[in-house]
Amino acid sequence: MWFHPSRIEIHAGETKESQIILRTRAEGQGLITQRIVPVKERSVYSDEEIPMPRYLNVSLSPSEYIVSPNGTYISTLIIHSEPQLPDGEYLFRVNMNMTHVITHRGWITVNVSGKVNELEY
Repeated sequence: MWFHPSRIEIHAGETKESQIILRTRAEGQGLITQRIVPVKERSVYSDEEIPMPRYLNVSLSPSEYIVSPNGTYISTLIIHSEPQLPDGEYLFRVNMNMTHVITHRGWITVNVSGKVNELEY
């Protein structure tokens, strides 16, 4: 699983999209279920999730799809922030589960700095 990029810069009040690319191997066949959740820390040992930060919505589309061996699949990561969102770094874990195989995890950091209307002249 590859993230392009693993760190996303955004301004409060902005919406951005990015891609998550999954490449399957010879055994990669089945239903993929994926979700993105906010977390406190980057850890493969913790399943702890925290509530989605207020004024921030992060989602993946599609959330489920069927994969075949040796394929490439692209999902869209959608980040929507409200103007009230405070500056800071927000950490998210991407969970990808494939039926009868394994769970993949990856992390994405969303860095919020400034507001969209402050950047307009």
